[in-house]
Amino acid sequence: MPPALRRVEDSSLYLLDASDMLRSDPYSGPARKKLIEGSRGILQGTSALLLAFDESEVRKIIRVCKSVLEYLAITEVVDRMEDLVTFVKNLSPVLTKMTKEVDNREKELTHQVHREMLIRSLDQVKQLTPVLISGIKIFITASQSGQGIKEAQNNRDYTVRKMSDEIHEIIRVLQLTTYDEDEWDADDLTVMKKAQNAIEGKMKNANDWLLDPAALVGSLGNCLCIPFFCQVVVFFFNIISFRSRTLS
Repeated sequence: MPPALRRVEDSSLYLLDASDMLRSDPYSGPARKKLIEGSRGILQGTSALLLAFDESEVRKIIRVCKSVLEYLAITEVVDRMEDLVTFVKNLSPVLTKMTKEVDNREKELTHQVHREMLIRSLDQVKQLTPVLISGIKIFITASQSGQGIKEAQNNRDYTVRKMSDEIHEIIRVLQLTTYDEDEWDADDLTVMKKAQNAIEGKMKNANDWLLDPAALVGSLGNCLCIPFFCQVVVFFFNIISFRSRTLS
């Protein structure tokens, strides 16, 4: 944070100096240079400040998520109804805070894929919470009766693991800053549309090279020809494959 602040302050001084110099000489080269450096510094410094603030907010949400994980880790020692009441009383406010923070964060994200991942994991946590409470209650009842203890314990532990996995996924997604678009293609049609756009983008240069008898070997059009035709082959292969699946 301090380096970014200093950069904004220094850049502001550059702009002040540039304005003074331009008043006396509107065509001053050094003044224009300071003007450019000051503008660039303010933009980059402000961006760094926003990024630092955003990372700080993410760390706060992650701390809340880890608090929930710590409560989930002690479910195995909850073996009385009185302990269950205390457990629910302590878990509820932390879980509510995590849900609220993650929900607010999801609304701020610009990457649709990340938003959908957070929504999915958060919905899973919400659905599993009453299942967890019920599972602990069944385990306590089974322990007191001496019947079905193993099955009840396995069900409780499975729910705890599932909730923990979803919260770890929330933490992972919160820390993401970008994503691989190819990894998240929704369906075959999306893949083919992207391939078609890539082919159309290279078609002109490749055609120009093929039609020009005086074109140089190793030029841009020549370098694009082989990958261009490979993409065409892959594109039509995907169409055939897609048609085969839809007709079968």
